[in-house]
Amino acid sequence: MRALRWAIILAAGGTAVAVGLWLRSFGLFSAGAAMIALRASAVAFGTPPSIGALGFDLPPLPILLAAPFAAAPVLRWDPILPVVVSAAAAGIAAWWVLGSLRGIGLGVGAAAAVALAVAVHPVWLYAAASGSGSVVAAALLVAALRLYRRWQVTGEALPMIASAFAMALASLARYDLAVVGCGLAVLVALGRRARPQEPRDERPAFAVAYAAAVLGSLGVWLVTTGLVVGDPLAFVVRAFDAVAAPPSAAPPLHVLLVIVPAVAAAAAAAAMRRASATVLSTALVAVAAVVTSATSGSPLSLDAVVPLVPLTGLLVGEIVARRRIVFPSLALALPALVAVGALALSVSTDWGEAHRAAIDALRGRTSTMWTGERGVAAFIRRTGATVVVDARVDGVVALLLGSSRDVVATDTSPTAASARPDADLILVRTPTGRGASEATAREWPTLYQGGVPWARALGSWPVSGEPAEYRLYAVTSVAGR
Repeated sequence: MRALRWAIILAAGGTAVAVGLWLRSFGLFSAGAAMIALRASAVAFGTPPSIGALGFDLPPLPILLAAPFAAAPVLRWDPILPVVVSAAAAGIAAWWVLGSLRGIGLGVGAAAAVALAVAVHPVWLYAAASGSGSVVAAALLVAALRLYRRWQVTGEALPMIASAFAMALASLARYDLAVVGCGLAVLVALGRRARPQEPRDERPAFAVAYAAAVLGSLGVWLVTTGLVVGDPLAFVVRAFDAVAAPPSAAPPLHVLLVIVPAVAAAAAAAAMRRASATVLSTALVAVAAVVTSATSGSPLSLDAVVPLVPLTGLLVGEIVARRRIVFPSLALALPALVAVGALALSVSTDWGEAHRAAIDALRGRTSTMWTGERGVAAFIRRTGATVVVDARVDGVVALLLGSSRDVVATDTSPTAASARPDADLILVRTPTGRGASEATAREWPTLYQGGVPWARALGSWPVSGEPAEYRLYAVTSVAGR
């Protein structure tokens, strides 16, 4: 069993690291990985190190987990940094899926087959290889469900408390999972346990404790945001700004191809009155993904449905365990699980640029990914000057400059930008889309058009994936600012 466990962990984690390193060798990485790597490195090794470097637009847990790994110079200021964390989470989650299925009585072979299908699922591997924080959130969700099931069986308080703690951490890795945590608290109140003879008056207390742990984690984050930024709800606005840019015109077909099988499996399990916690979690994750897309004005992405991969695996295993029809069920369910993920990736719009760049690299062509950002960073490095960059919006540029912290100042507010009168250069981008929230653009609204007397234009570069451009200006008169 131990050898099988390590095989599952290495299948998911090892493959994700290998794919991530392969993509990194071509210079390909996602914007999300760049932002997490930038924040994690800045939190621990910025000038000076500061909790404010979190930026408060991304969930904090993936960044904080990546920060210790930034102690290794080879990982610092490199987009491979969050891949290490996500790959470890992917392997551990697949192992927990195996343990969960064995815990409900599924045979070793069937449980291993389901866990392996999750471990090598294309969406799961691609998310882990790109350093997605949703993999960390999904792993914690699987842990919470496994511990919740143990509480149902044994009636002991410790697994329930541990489950609440795991859900609290999951909500700090992905905010919408707080809804799942509250749903599980409701199930705790209903008291679906294997020992109904235990006192019923414990259930409301346990439910309140469960919800308090989940909501309390967000409460601590509200307080932290308020102390650092001055607005406790600033992370909500900034999170929506980060999600909402820039929308694609393509329909979210690839997301529906992942959601539909997950919801179908949840419905099948619910019809058999089994695994209510897993069914509820699957439904809430799917609904939260759709609601987030609708409220932010952006199409659904693969990253939004990453937790549905292990959840679908758990549901498939529980259906098989209930019906005891192992081979026919696995013969149909597991290939379908992998095929759906492959099809989802093939029609994905969020990773289209990475796909094209990878194909170009394989054909011996020069990579075109992040061309504008690389151009800006190279130009600034040649000047050796200090520059004001809004790292919350222009994170890729800041990361490419990050290995020389004397070159770039990462600022997250107009006040911080104007507080740098000694800067030689200022980087702005087209004030539309994500550029509308850029600190430098808000501080100097006419700078992009060259409408200030104290700055001289040095050049312009395209913004990757957006109909916008960067413009770099040299400060010619500090007094004029």
